Amino acid sequence: MSNLLTIEAGYREILAVAGLDSFDALMHAEVGEIVTQRNGRETRRVVLGDGENATTVYIKRCFSIGPKHAIWPRLRMRPCHTPPIKEAKAIAMCKAAGIPTVDVIASGESRVLGIPRSGFVVMSAAPMEWTLNDWLTIGYARPRELAPEERVGLMRAVGALVAKFENAGIYWPDMKAKHIHATKDSEGEWRPYVIDLERVRVANSPSKLRDLAFSNLGRAPWTIFSSLIPAALSHEEILAFWVAAFEAPADWAKQIDTWTRLTISRFGDDSNPQLHAAFEHPNRLPMTKSGVMRIDPRYIGLLREAGLSTYADVMASRAGASMGKPGLASYRERIRLRIGDGDNVETVYLKRFGRPPLREQFRRMWEFKFRRGSAEREMH
Repeated sequence: MSNLLTIEAGYREILAVAGLDSFDALMHAEVGEIVTQRNGRETRRVVLGDGENATTVYIKRCFSIGPKHAIWPRLRMRPCHTPPIKEAKAIAMCKAAGIPTVDVIASGESRVLGIPRSGFVVMSAAPMEWTLNDWLTIGYARPRELAPEERVGLMRAVGALVAKFENAGIYWPDMKAKHIHATKDSEGEWRPYVIDLERVRVANSPSKLRDLAFSNLGRAPWTIFSSLIPAALSHEEILAFWVAAFEAPADWAKQIDTWTRLTISRFGDDSNPQLHAAFEHPNRLPMTKSGVMRIDPRYIGLLREAGLSTYADVMASRAGASMGKPGLASYRERIRLRIGDGDNVETVYLKRFGRPPLREQFRRMWEFKFRRGSAEREMH
């Protein structure tokens, strides 16, 4: 077994003070707070130093990988790396293309007979807190309300960001609003900043957006618009985006107008639902993980008292009133429950999906995502 470790010279001292100057420490030390944790991976937020010299970094760790990363790339004559190392390389690729993103502070990988087994990457935090969702998506806590011209300028800056990826021949399937931070600089210009670049790669067959080809690169803008829902984008905002994304010459007015109208029909003002003023976007709910379940922490106590604190409990419970109806599929259950007591009683509804038939499974995979079950599809 061999361990590869790289630490940027400017960070060696501050990492050493925190006891993070070795592969084992950076890979396994219980430091900072866990931001995400799933399937043999975790991301930790760590504050190095204190006072005015404090620096926030993120450590992404992958403790084990499967054939997808360890073997299959080699069969296609490509290098094998753990996801953290792939992200470190993707960051370097984007920086070389002039795309603003985080700095890699340290990275490491453990290999057995040349096959990657585990790895990590330490990255700087984004220099601004707010994402496109915070600025534009309805139901998020806005930093502040933007004037119409500010929204237009922000969408223009995002379009220019898309053009940078396009011109460099880089495909980023995770080009979503939550991965694009933005703030204004001292001159009042919007500066977008990207994170979570693990799946960045060189496009197999780069083509210009202005070729109107729905290649890998051409799908990226639609990913951004979809991830902003509901955003109630105006004609001026969408037009500014496409003009910047196409880097359009003056004689491209007709083509730009076509793409703008297509976008408005899917993501413009009229295509958004009328939401109440206190609407809270589902992605902003403070969900926490409990076993294989995700739970709103405000309900953990009530669910525990009702005997619904684990997945097995939820699937086996016989409490509540059945809300069956004619035509309801045999693998589905709908139950009305009263949880809590005294003044803290609440009515909730439990929908359970047993073993959906193959026909339903194929429909779900066709309409949604392969790895998400019928219940998660409905939640989404």
